[in-house]
Amino acid sequence: MSKQPKNGDSELRIALFLGDFRRDHDGFGRTLHRITDHLEAAGVPFMVASPTCDPPWSYQHGTYYPSPSMQVPFDKSYRLTLPFKKRLFAELDRFQPTLVHMATPCFSGYLARSYALSRGLPLVATYHTHFIRYLAYHGLSFTTGLVKWLMRYLYNPCQTIFVPTPTVLAEVRACGVSAPMQLWGRGVKTDFFHPRLRSNAWREKFAAKGPIALYAGRLVKEKAPEMLAKIYALVRKSNPEITWVVAGTGSCEALYRRLMPEAHFLGHLDLPDLATAYASSDIFVYPSNTDTFANVALEAMSSGLPLVVADAGGPGDFVKQAYGSPLTVCPSDAPQVFAEKIVWLASHPEERERLGLLSRRYAEQQRWEELLPQLLNHFAEISSRALLSAHPELVEGCGHVRSSL
Repeated sequence: MSKQPKNGDSELRIALFLGDFRRDHDGFGRTLHRITDHLEAAGVPFMVASPTCDPPWSYQHGTYYPSPSMQVPFDKSYRLTLPFKKRLFAELDRFQPTLVHMATPCFSGYLARSYALSRGLPLVATYHTHFIRYLAYHGLSFTTGLVKWLMRYLYNPCQTIFVPTPTVLAEVRACGVSAPMQLWGRGVKTDFFHPRLRSNAWREKFAAKGPIALYAGRLVKEKAPEMLAKIYALVRKSNPEITWVVAGTGSCEALYRRLMPEAHFLGHLDLPDLATAYASSDIFVYPSNTDTFANVALEAMSSGLPLVVADAGGPGDFVKQAYGSPLTVCPSDAPQVFAEKIVWLASHPEERERLGLLSRRYAEQQRWEELLPQLLNHFAEISSRALLSAHPELVEGCGHVRSSL
């Protein structure tokens, strides 16, 4: 049954079910913290249920519930929420949310769905991880049918699913998900990731004789290490003066190092060091075909780099949009095409500069200051619509839904 509002109160109160809530662990964490930072600034009460969280908890309008969890077998840097309801649902009932936000299609998503449907609350989702593309990298392709069924089970009850790019929307729809979907992209701190941070001292550390090709991201199976290594080998054969730099860490770091023996591995970089690495490189290479968006690609664009990316998921969409053509967008299974594009850019500095300017111009249009109020606006409208549908007696004189507007 839906909860009876008290004294006509229509205040927006959001329950967020997250698979991970560490700010700088990956792009997912940074995006979710952007959302909760905005909720905090807008004075919107929220409750986060997640197995992980960066200490100390600093939100005044938010509360945190540590979801029981276990370590993910194939990636020990993550934890998997366990489907224990009783205590969590009791805490949520005390919090009294008016909207449930699902951000991870696993047991965390199952709990979000279960709570929303059992309490008659609106359920929304932001789509961050296209797990169905992970299956082949972990020897689980035989479960594709089951995963598609699970996606339909979790997402079809949603009032709205917010997806980052048209390609991702089409892929989710192709899995049989029928819930309403809406595009909602990602922003970037253009004052932080900026070409002015280019550093000759940083470049000199690698004794680079030519352009520097940078890869930044988690070093895990689903980021296609073999593909990156094939591209690296082909490029080195054509132009050995291109210096390769890899920023990031992960469960497959040893494999990356073995496959790319002459590359410079920087490990995990704090954001200021990462911003310098972007701005001081010449070409950003990102062959992953599993990303729904890839925040690192947008950060590289903000830093003024030309991108060479796979025609899959998010990066291919916004690189085409930025450049007005698929000039540096490559088939995800064609290392030779990647290598040709990289070698061509390395030998055409005027094209690197032109595409870098287009990258920066596109990034400057992707502003969190516009995207976050837009999302909260949608949340407020969905919550208010559900409240009025459940309690038509409140149509007159029910007040306004609290938001950042």
